[in-house]
Amino acid sequence: MTPTRLAMMEWRERRAKFAWRFFRRSADAFLRIAKKKSSAQVKPFARGLRRGRLWKNFPEDAEDVSRSGAGAGMCFSDEKPGGDAACDPGAATLKGEELVLEAARSAGVIVRSAAVEALSLRVGEEVRGWMSADELARHERYALERLRRRDLSTRGLARATLSELAGCAPHELVFEKGAHERPHLVSPALPGFDFNLAHSEERVVLAAAQGLRVGVDIEHGNRRVDHRNVAERFFSDYEQRALARLSDEAEEGQVSARRRRFLELWVLKEAWMKADGRGISAGLNQVIFDLDSHASPRLIALPDDAPERWEVALTELDDGHLLALAWRENSF
Repeated sequence: MTPTRLAMMEWRERRAKFAWRFFRRSADAFLRIAKKKSSAQVKPFARGLRRGRLWKNFPEDAEDVSRSGAGAGMCFSDEKPGGDAACDPGAATLKGEELVLEAARSAGVIVRSAAVEALSLRVGEEVRGWMSADELARHERYALERLRRRDLSTRGLARATLSELAGCAPHELVFEKGAHERPHLVSPALPGFDFNLAHSEERVVLAAAQGLRVGVDIEHGNRRVDHRNVAERFFSDYEQRALARLSDEAEEGQVSARRRRFLELWVLKEAWMKADGRGISAGLNQVIFDLDSHASPRLIALPDDAPERWEVALTELDDGHLLALAWRENSF
């Protein structure tokens, strides 16, 4: 990397940090004004924030502040902050949207998801109050607002859902990372309980279960990726032959059958790797799926485990995201 390029990167990072600090201070000031002033007095300041594009969904007046979550209970909604859908005033947690995959639900796997853009400013500040000192330190290292927002969405969904299941307050949860950096809940102690998190740019998802080892992954079905080279490197010969039988041609704005199948296989492999806990070191090309012989995906080969011990599920969400789950009985 040349010195000029390095200097440019440092300048962009400083600029992003400055913009975020200015936004935080402006947003805090606006909320203080909104609590004391009338809607007409607040509007000019709010418009200035919106024109600065520091928060594209920032509420325009005090009434919108209430609708978006300030002064109300906390929840995730698929509506943008300031939209018509209001949070339940009696809600005490961020529950997200419960996703129903029949096979997973029958096995006892809970799946919840939330759109990143649905996180209001009020809820984001509440989530910060739940986070540990280490989590806050990591959060502050994100220079870009979109990464901070996604981090708050992920931690908010996790702490809200897991505290509900554990019967405690969100800030009381204590996490640790085990082998291969896989997080697990240490307090309150729930023997046999497992959870897993995943995110795309636009959505976060959590899977949790008692007595099961779970893994989840999510990816948008339109994601552009060099599927040919990645498949050659990480997919088995069996899977590559299955991909080669599919067309790689697509109309403009559409996804080819081959790229779509690649993404389906990828999220399934990721979900299994996250449940297994070893990540990519387990050998992606030895984790083999069959998506053609049955109505639902089947895991047909593993490097050092019996495939029949595992169950997997694959679905497409309404917003075009592909979501995959993998689970087996948890030995504890």
